[in-house]
Amino acid sequence: MANPRTRPPNRHSTSGRRPPKGPTVARRTSRLTSTDARAGLTTAAKLLRASDHKDAAKATAALDAVLAPGGWKLLRPDYTPGDNLPIYIDLGIREQLKAAAAAEGSSLSQDVSEGFRAFVEGRWTPRQPQRAARNSGATGKKGNLNVRPDDELRRRARERAEVVSAELGWTVTEARLAAAWLIETYGLDTAEPDDKS
Repeated sequence: MANPRTRPPNRHSTSGRRPPKGPTVARRTSRLTSTDARAGLTTAAKLLRASDHKDAAKATAALDAVLAPGGWKLLRPDYTPGDNLPIYIDLGIREQLKAAAAAEGSSLSQDVSEGFRAFVEGRWTPRQPQRAARNSGATGKKGNLNVRPDDELRRRARERAEVVSAELGWTVTEARLAAAWLIETYGLDTAEPDDKS
């Protein structure tokens, strides 16, 4: 008589491997379906309407906007961050720009993208950067302010800058455009230092 089998063949595994020892635990899927997400957001909006929280109206309006047809577009970022654009600028101005953007809850990269759009559409023309007077003490240390504007807007601004440079009589660069827009947007009174770009 041949040796009897000590273990029945595993007919439940498709990989041919033996299942792990111990109790079988059903796998839970953590993936939320669109139907479940919509139902959850609708319930959340109803609960917010019924609450007395001070921000309930604003939150309810936001949820209703997202639940409306095409509302998913509101969840996308307003711009697509692109490659780094270093702006060689006075460190004092750089810190003022960062503080002003933080105070307004804004992003300098998005602001630069907005400036590029205004420049490309012809709604805004930058002023020529002014060099600080010699021995004025205004020529402090400089460093880079790094922003990541939208690549497509950056390309279009670069193309238009080549044309506009001849008209304005000075070289318009991406960094000069970005610096001029940010300084003008945040209302800094400091004369913009000339950059090396």
